[in-house]
Amino acid sequence: MLHTTNPTKRIKILQKECMLRMYGNTAFTAVFSDFNSEKKLPTDAEVFIEAHRGNTYEKIDCGTVENISAPENYVLTTVDTEPGPPIFVVYVSNEKGKILASAHLMLEDETKKSPMIPIKKYPLGDELWKIDYQMGPGGQPYLLVNDGLDFVQKGLNNNPVHQALILPHAFREILMHYLLSGDAIDNEEEWKRIWLDVAKENNPGVELPAADAEREDVQDYIDETVRNFANKHHFNRNVADALERENKRKEKGYD
Repeated sequence: MLHTTNPTKRIKILQKECMLRMYGNTAFTAVFSDFNSEKKLPTDAEVFIEAHRGNTYEKIDCGTVENISAPENYVLTTVDTEPGPPIFVVYVSNEKGKILASAHLMLEDETKKSPMIPIKKYPLGDELWKIDYQMGPGGQPYLLVNDGLDFVQKGLNNNPVHQALILPHAFREILMHYLLSGDAIDNEEEWKRIWLDVAKENNPGVELPAADAEREDVQDYIDETVRNFANKHHFNRNVADALERENKRKEKGYD
């Protein structure tokens, strides 16, 4: 009998073709590069990423081989993320559910910090969300969402209304926290430096306010930076498009 090391005949997905950038333990961005350049997988085959730990798992739809929709800043909600990130697998399956290609995913350099805000459910009473600087290491900001409202956390993944109502204001609060404290510019605390770099990325060509700058000048800088951030992510247009889609659904009787 002929033995083989690949009895399932699944195609191996190379690590360079799909990498993950983790933000804390709960959020990630997937990066696909030259996917299927040599594999000749069916273009309509579906691509998924699955996170699992113990008996918990979460399946993320990434579109098709021909039209991959890589998750960006995706927040895990149903898989256990303590005490560390779950295990990730990427796979391709056909219309019958047969797995054609797969690989365990490696995380990008885990020593690199990321500005993504880890999201954590927390008892907040009548507040929907708040920024906390005590839970994370070195002053890392956490976005706390009310533990009685799961839809808020889930909505930050894929609901344009939730994203538009929360993310620009969270970004503004973080910048105010760091820039309006007297030693924010010169302090070498790692997460402060990271978020000041994020501010510079969203306001290129404009110098950060000096430590002794007038409060009004700092506020103007923050306003401009948050406005650029919102423009870059098209929050207003995304909300308008989402509302238009919802109205069309109602007109067709899909309530």
